[in-house]
Amino acid sequence: MIRSNSFTELQNKLTDISGPDGGLQDPRLVSQFVQLMESASSTEEKSILIQSLLETKENSKAVYNRFFSVGGIETLGKWINELVQSSNSEEISVLHRILSCLNKIVVNLDILERTKIYKAVKSICKHSDINLQTKAGALRKKWKEMKQPIEAKPNPIPSDVVAELPAKHPREETLEETEIMENKNDNDEDYSLKRHVRYVLYNKELKLIIIDLMKTA
Repeated sequence: MIRSNSFTELQNKLTDISGPDGGLQDPRLVSQFVQLMESASSTEEKSILIQSLLETKENSKAVYNRFFSVGGIETLGKWINELVQSSNSEEISVLHRILSCLNKIVVNLDILERTKIYKAVKSICKHSDINLQTKAGALRKKWKEMKQPIEAKPNPIPSDVVAELPAKHPREETLEETEIMENKNDNDEDYSLKRHVRYVLYNKELKLIIIDLMKTA
């Protein structure tokens, strides 16, 4: 197979900025890599660049952070938008490789919200190729699970407070509360407040309510 001059030139440049295994290793060279991505036009050029990403080690955090910051994810999204309507087998193969790459790269919520990559992957779910639909759907599901809020666990109830709480019937779901009065000598003219400290146990969560009442004359 005869290679074009532009492809040969791309190979040479990629060799200069890649490690021995073909993946990216030096964060300082990632900008050059993304520039190669932005100038790639053929499916062959895109495939070899994606392969370099696939061969980049997953624990190369500095490399990926640099890739995110210089627009690498956005370029992958642009490629998806260019190819998503295609039924050409080579271009479908590139889409598969992009999805494999995105599945490998550990993105966070900030990246999903800042870029349009989620929307781009969603568009693949309507592709005529069933395997592409399935692969894109699995990636979307993985990302959607990241976006689900984590349920906060209630703070444990202090043992001294538990001792003050009235006994609860096993089937009873009503509000529980105990009240502790903090009193000073009523004859103490310098003390002008009565403090009510109320611990309320509601839906397995302890809430502290403090009410300061002005002492009446």
